[in-house]
Amino acid sequence: MKLKLKASALALAAVLAAPQAQAWSLEEAAKPYAGTVVDVVFLDGHGVVHERGLGLASHIGVLLDVPTIGVPKTPFHAVTREPGQSRGDRIILTKEWGAAGAAVRLKARSKPVYVSPGHRVDLDSAIQIALEWTSGRHRVPEPLARAHTYSVLARNDGEAR
Repeated sequence: MKLKLKASALALAAVLAAPQAQAWSLEEAAKPYAGTVVDVVFLDGHGVVHERGLGLASHIGVLLDVPTIGVPKTPFHAVTREPGQSRGDRIILTKEWGAAGAAVRLKARSKPVYVSPGHRVDLDSAIQIALEWTSGRHRVPEPLARAHTYSVLARNDGEAR
């Protein structure tokens, strides 16, 4: 079953992805979306496989009490092998304390991304949801690709003033 991500939740992802989000408190950035039902939030950051065990995806999920999945483009530790070249190929990567993430190819013949469970999501579900939300046009799930586009447009609009 494909989850339905509402436009307002996509906008929340864009707010969290915006460079200005670092200057705001998370609570302030999320206020316009209070009461919004969110199925899952993708973040360009690690989850449980972060070196401290609680990366950005886990942190945001705990603070907002929403399911989160980290899908960064850089690995969380040295990676000596890559998944095959087909969409959906993956290699499970485990940290020394047992936390697991995966190098997953979401787009055929492109670099893999590193799927990491954030909050209230297990690794198998995180991989499945990331694949379901990938159109094949981008290397990352569609909500992250759109959030990146929105944040670049917002940044460029701010520079034009």
